[in-house]
Amino acid sequence: MLRLQRELKRHRVWISQAGWQMARRPEYVCGAIAVICTLFTLRLALSRAKDVVKMAPPPVRFFSPNSPVVDLYMGQLDQVEKYCHISEVYVILFYAPWCGESISVRGEIDQVAMKLRDQVLFIAVNCWWHQGKCRKQMNLFYYPVIHLYQRRFGPIEYKGPLTAAYIHNFIRRVMSPLQYIATHSILLDFLSHYEPGVLGYFEFNASPQPPGYLTLYISALHALKGDHHGTIRFGVITSKQVAKKLSVTSPGTIYMHRHFNSSIIFPHEVLNFTAVNVYSWAFENRETFLHWLRPHGSKSLLLNNELKKGPALLLFFPFSPLAEKQPLMEEITEVALKYHNCNNSEAVQRVLQYMKETEQAGQGDQLGANESARVQEFATIIDLWDEVHYVLDQKQILDKSSIESIIKNYSRSYSPLNRHLIAGTKPRAQEKYLIAEVTTQTFDSIVLDAEKNVLLLYYTQWCGFCTVLNHVLIQVARLFHANDGIVIARINAAKNDLPWEYMVDRFPTVLFFPSNRKDLSVKYPEDLPFTVPNLVRFILLHSPQMVHQDPFRSCNPDCIQKAAALQKDRINQLENELKRLRAEMQALHQAEKQLALQLSATRQEEHQLKLRNQALEAKNEKLKHHNEKLQDLYSQRNAELAETAVKLGEITEVSEKLLKENILLKAYMASIEEELEGKTFTSSTPDPVEEESRLTSHSENAEAESFSNRETHIL
Repeated sequence: MLRLQRELKRHRVWISQAGWQMARRPEYVCGAIAVICTLFTLRLALSRAKDVVKMAPPPVRFFSPNSPVVDLYMGQLDQVEKYCHISEVYVILFYAPWCGESISVRGEIDQVAMKLRDQVLFIAVNCWWHQGKCRKQMNLFYYPVIHLYQRRFGPIEYKGPLTAAYIHNFIRRVMSPLQYIATHSILLDFLSHYEPGVLGYFEFNASPQPPGYLTLYISALHALKGDHHGTIRFGVITSKQVAKKLSVTSPGTIYMHRHFNSSIIFPHEVLNFTAVNVYSWAFENRETFLHWLRPHGSKSLLLNNELKKGPALLLFFPFSPLAEKQPLMEEITEVALKYHNCNNSEAVQRVLQYMKETEQAGQGDQLGANESARVQEFATIIDLWDEVHYVLDQKQILDKSSIESIIKNYSRSYSPLNRHLIAGTKPRAQEKYLIAEVTTQTFDSIVLDAEKNVLLLYYTQWCGFCTVLNHVLIQVARLFHANDGIVIARINAAKNDLPWEYMVDRFPTVLFFPSNRKDLSVKYPEDLPFTVPNLVRFILLHSPQMVHQDPFRSCNPDCIQKAAALQKDRINQLENELKRLRAEMQALHQAEKQLALQLSATRQEEHQLKLRNQALEAKNEKLKHHNEKLQDLYSQRNAELAETAVKLGEITEVSEKLLKENILLKAYMASIEEELEGKTFTSSTPDPVEEESRLTSHSENAEAESFSNRETHIL
């Protein structure tokens, strides 16, 4: 209680003093109140920071309200079923609002939806909104994803280019997966296509949907589902006369046309007639002589897998999938058919004849590109094994004749085609540097100049060690800058192709091309360090006929004075360096003396240690001998103790036998006493005490004699 009163009194005094100070300095009071309020506010804000979470803003419409696309921007995946009954064909776009691809494809989908709004239903679903059912039910790893459904068949995922033309064409093929062939001309047009074709013959007289038609229809959808490029075309022959052209007479026959191998018919006896079996059979037996390569924009082995098969002709040209006619594509198909038609197949000849008859005049003019415009048509032959490629002259029109010409020239034993070499940017003629930058065009004029000795460095931009050598090459170039007979040059081998005899297999590589002896080029040794003295020595060694020019020949008096001043500075630097080296040598001599003293002391200590070691070894030998003696004595004592133990054992046995004999004697004496007591009644009995003493002495004498005999026997 007293302690509490003292504490209260102390607090009252402190409060009174604080009030007195506040009365004297009111500005401090205001500052203190402001600081306390600020601290209280911060404490309150920080204590509630865990509860302050900003919710993501609700999504907004991705497509315009005027767009024919149904935009389920809240991710209402369950509402898709409500719209599916509106159209037989519907397209679902799963998008993410932040995705750049989704944003770019939005306009393309709008264009297609405007054209097909009466036939196809377009639905867009936001699959990124975390509260939507699409995000919870769909596990999508990329955006956008386009799914097509055709009469409840699907989903058919579209993986082609995200452009309106290609998307429109793919939807058209899903809407009409079968091409109806009623005339002979339509049949020839179908067979002349570069893509493989599957035909089914059905009679539509008996019923609107003959047996097997639906199976072929679904198999065509399976083909689009498995291959979004649509490399297999499906058709239906509705005329009996047209079917006879293919030797097909039985309705329900599935016929696969092939240009170079014999055409085949679906084996109903071996395989069940199902949609999956028809598609698998067509996919396994298809024949393609033109391959479309559609890179998806990221790293892939698409081109490499085709080039590894052998020399290939690559054609780059604009292609419109919605065009009714592809004149350039038809000409390329005709060239490919001619190239592969080695056995003069009648079927191929009929197709070629039909293609010639349908050619239109003036197609070559339509295929030509303006030379001043951007080049959109390009043809090249690449031979990966020989590491060469040939490019069609861009001044020529890309048509059937030019393609046939480049193929024929390449196929000759001595091809007149010139290998195409990649060349970097040619430097300006007026620019002159210490190191000459060589390109494919300037290689002959710089490196193969007969009057020049050329040191050439092969490098690439991805070679890290090549950049380390730049300062060495610059120093060497400065040394030979005044000599017109030496050229220091380099070439970026990654951007400039050279003939195979001038190429190298590793980087960096240095070659020296001597004057008038370019065929005797020398490679800088790989095991020799790449330094300025070694490089200068290498140049002078392989250019003995080089004319050494006066390095000051092209200098004016000012240049000579500057050179002399630089030389004096260099001499002063060398003298200072020499003084420093002499001081270091003296320090090294002193250190050497100290080391010699330490070495002698160490040797003395080593000698003493050797003597001590020898004394310890002698003591060790003596201890070994003493130990051996103790071991012998110990073994002897052990043997004696063993013998004593054996004797004690025998004595124990004898004592036991004596005890037994003593017991027997006592029994015997007892029996004798009984007999003597019986006789006392018949005869005069002697004194019993004397008799007992006599018998006792007799027995004791007998026992002593027996024990002495036993002991004598034992000893």
